[in-house]
Amino acid sequence: MSFGPISDSAIIKDAESLPPFPRVVDKVIPLLHSLAPMSEVEQVVQYDPVIAARVLRVARSPYYGGSRVKTLRDAVIFLGQRTLCETILAACSMGYFKDLDAYNGTSAHRVWQHSIAVAVMSQTLATRLALRTALANFMAGLLHDFGKMVLNSYLRPHKEAFAQALASGLSMRQTEEMILGTDHAIVGGIIASSWKLPNVVIASIRHHHAPEEGGEFRRNAAVVCAADVIAMQAGYGYEGEWHTEKNHQWVLDDLKITPEGLAALVKQVKQAVKGAMTSFGENPANSAKTFSDLRGMPRS
Repeated sequence: MSFGPISDSAIIKDAESLPPFPRVVDKVIPLLHSLAPMSEVEQVVQYDPVIAARVLRVARSPYYGGSRVKTLRDAVIFLGQRTLCETILAACSMGYFKDLDAYNGTSAHRVWQHSIAVAVMSQTLATRLALRTALANFMAGLLHDFGKMVLNSYLRPHKEAFAQALASGLSMRQTEEMILGTDHAIVGGIIASSWKLPNVVIASIRHHHAPEEGGEFRRNAAVVCAADVIAMQAGYGYEGEWHTEKNHQWVLDDLKITPEGLAALVKQVKQAVKGAMTSFGENPANSAKTFSDLRGMPRS
């Protein structure tokens, strides 16, 4: 039974009411992939004062040890390609995270923790599988639950029914569908599409609970799905989503993640999130940082 389904047009309208995803992402990442001179990258970043300030803050932080970084160009060169990309993506996404009171009172801090965990694991798994879309998977992992930011206000009048449905054994996605006629993965895909993000990111978000429906991006969606499961097994999830973890065990098998490998990945993501939270603090809007070093992987 649906309590009041919402249309795609209503979702898109609400998605468009979100601040647009900064265009600096569209401009900088292609330059980095094409190995453009760092002076060109600097010229793009400098026109977004918020992103520029965060790039400088990250480079100068004790964690990265860039005490000699004086200018934006210094920071761009010092951080390197992958860390710079992750810094920009993290900085661009941070302002969107908020408390999800309709989702059993989930805090912005909890959502941010989960998103970091899924982003780190998505890129780690993509790299292990030799996919050439590791950065896109990082982005998809970071944004995979953005649909909940829109659905939260629609679910708020039905918080009691939402909690009861979860308690009855339905998954969070099934409960969203029952109450609203849609779910956060569909909404997240619409948001990503409205922001004109790459198709691989859109599909990975849209199908992260059903990667078998991902078509040519099935593997990418499976990576985000598996990263979601690993994040939950590490303790970074939402109340009621243990059903997702249980139902998607097959994805771990499909990606040839053994029990021993899973244990190692859970340990790795715990270390990553612990390090990131120490740097960011409790509120995701407080700071910006990247996660290459937290994964124990070298920066480019």
